[in-house]
Amino acid sequence: MYRRARAGARLFAVGFVAFMVMTCYGKTQSSANDGSVPVASDQQASTDEQLMPLPENLETDLPLQVVASPFRVGRWSLLSFSAYQGYDTNPDQQQVANGTEFSAFSGLVVYSLRGSQWNVDLQYEPSVFVSPKLTAKNWTGNATDAQVDRRLGATWSFSAGEHFRYSPNVQSSIQGNQLALNIGGGVSILTPFLSSSRSLLLNTFSSSLSHRISDRSTLVFHADQSFVRISGSVTEAQTAAIPVEDSDSIEAGFAYNHVLGPRDSVEATYDYRAQFSSTTAQGIANFHTASFGLSHEIAPTLRVSVSAGPGWSNPGNAGPWRTTLQGSFQISKESRTGGIALSFTRSDVFAGVIGNDFNNHYAVRIDRKFGPHISLTTTGSYIQQQFFGGHDLTGEMGSFELAWFTTRNWSMFGQVRYLDTNGTELSIAPQKVVTVGVRWSWIPEKP
Repeated sequence: MYRRARAGARLFAVGFVAFMVMTCYGKTQSSANDGSVPVASDQQASTDEQLMPLPENLETDLPLQVVASPFRVGRWSLLSFSAYQGYDTNPDQQQVANGTEFSAFSGLVVYSLRGSQWNVDLQYEPSVFVSPKLTAKNWTGNATDAQVDRRLGATWSFSAGEHFRYSPNVQSSIQGNQLALNIGGGVSILTPFLSSSRSLLLNTFSSSLSHRISDRSTLVFHADQSFVRISGSVTEAQTAAIPVEDSDSIEAGFAYNHVLGPRDSVEATYDYRAQFSSTTAQGIANFHTASFGLSHEIAPTLRVSVSAGPGWSNPGNAGPWRTTLQGSFQISKESRTGGIALSFTRSDVFAGVIGNDFNNHYAVRIDRKFGPHISLTTTGSYIQQQFFGGHDLTGEMGSFELAWFTTRNWSMFGQVRYLDTNGTELSIAPQKVVTVGVRWSWIPEKP
């Protein structure tokens, strides 16, 4: 049962060791980022570091920009702490909902090393959940991200990255933290899956070779390997109906990007992905995708991008190849008081459930600030995972959160969340969660 989890751990260890070897082989980081120098409390990514994608914050699922606070020991910093209570109409994900009230506590601790050509970020998120039925302590929520970038010449560069994440089932169910997809404007959209009392182990090693053809054109070759393991349901009564699932996948492809002007760019891509699974026949598949995309900046705060092309899929080596249209449409607008992002994606990318066909994902996120003290966040997400020889699995989720900041770092918040999944052999009643609480999070004072 744990063989695949050990395999994922081995992959993480091998990839992380390779990353450290590459880091030590390259140039040493500058004295400003040396481990012997104290880290500023408002440490942010430098201009060079921002060229590399930032990992996601485990608590907010947004880019991890702040990595140090005044509450630290060495490079370990406490970034946030939350205490809240609420009511969950269906915490056990049963056919007949049986609600309960609960109290919960969680924190986020970060260890970060960031140089001009490499980053290492470790996040640890312990939590405690208390209800009349049980007390659950989870000390295993964590994520590790490592990235390195090396120049191989005047026009060539190589980059590699390792991402490991483990999200315990109680965190996924109560806090609502699960997989997020980044869309235009740096906004993250949450997926409905992995919110239903299932834990996630995700490990990905990625590498890319980039060639700058000209000042406006770039060619990138990439190769990735990933391991995903999703636990069975929390309750014993559902273990047979929702079993443990895992998958290994390898992917390779290339992308050509050309900048047309200050506001426009085009991109052509091709990718091949092979997916294997030892626990579910619906996790074995091969995918080919080819796309042509256009990105346009309508205004300094308004951006739209669209891509489309053919996609081919095959469930292992059995059955005929299927041809479909795949691609994405994303539009986002930002302002000093918030932003809005809309997204549609049809792809073969893992979106919270292991499948052998494409999935469709519709999402929206709205952020709004009312003066210096009040902010609200609204999200909506609907996803349809298709399967060869099986019924589609659908999930829908909506949330609304209102926060009142008493100071720059302290806030009181209330959240309402709705979750419903359909398509499995087990019928599960919708889940509705209402929470109120207090949160401390370190937000550096703006210079």
